[in-house]
Amino acid sequence: FNHEFDYSIIVKEDGDISDDEIAEAFRITHANILSKTVAIADKAAVNAALTAYNALNTAVRALLTAEKTLLDNLLVKIGELEAEAEAAANQLAANTFKSTHATVLSKTVETVATSDKAALTAYNVLNTAVQALLDELLAEISKATPIIAKPHTLLR
Repeated sequence: FNHEFDYSIIVKEDGDISDDEIAEAFRITHANILSKTVAIADKAAVNAALTAYNALNTAVRALLTAEKTLLDNLLVKIGELEAEAEAAANQLAANTFKSTHATVLSKTVETVATSDKAALTAYNVLNTAVQALLDELLAEISKATPIIAKPHTLLR
């Protein structure tokens, strides 16, 4: 993408460029991003278009209010897509944790051993968003925590 205007598309013989022509150059330069359904990968192009818009004078920006609104909406949509992707990645991490540690998570206070501490250690290195998804499991793990977290008490 090109965030610089290609004024060669509108230069007149006298070299004078009107605000309308600059606005049209903006539309042409950013036509690709202004005409598509965005994906996360389009964030740089949207930000480039917004940067170019913000560099315009007030009169030209006034001619591009619809495009500015669209760019703002595209950036919001990209933020939503990023949040959805992060939520999906966190859910995958939580599911992976559950399957990886299924044996330990199925134990009771009576059957847990100090060697099962790896599940709690693995939980502690997860990001907080994944931990939040596993809070219910944490309650289950915590039932065994007095034994797991304090292995020295078993050695008395």
